[in-house]
Amino acid sequence: MHLEFEARVDNLKAIRPQVDETAVAEGFDEKTADQLVLAIDEACANVIRHAYEYKPGSVILNIYREDGDLVFVLEDFAESIDCSSIKPRKLDEVRPGGLGLNLIDQIMDSWEFVNSADGKGNVLIMKKQLPKKAKTAHVQM
Repeated sequence: MHLEFEARVDNLKAIRPQVDETAVAEGFDEKTADQLVLAIDEACANVIRHAYEYKPGSVILNIYREDGDLVFVLEDFAESIDCSSIKPRKLDEVRPGGLGLNLIDQIMDSWEFVNSADGKGNVLIMKKQLPKKAKTAHVQM
């Protein structure tokens, strides 16, 4: 699945059901699908808030299967940031609204933050292992 949207919070309401439908179609139960929606919503909100600082910009979300995982690749075209500075905070250091990466870290099996290949923008790659029953069946999107 490929989604491209403007970096505005009000656009997230259209992204959430598409992520949910994809997760369920790929074999995740509704609870896990809801968690994946939450993680992707938080990641998108972080791009809007931190990368673009609520200014106009484009965001791309690609979702695909790879090696038994459902992979979510979120890409922005904002100024590249220091990837080594992106890590979950200790819970006793969290400020209000600062649990995004902790949430993503808990929901996803793995994630990696990298700079865009062309040096303009940032890419968050998140992976969730497909349910065992879904690894053999493939849903067309």
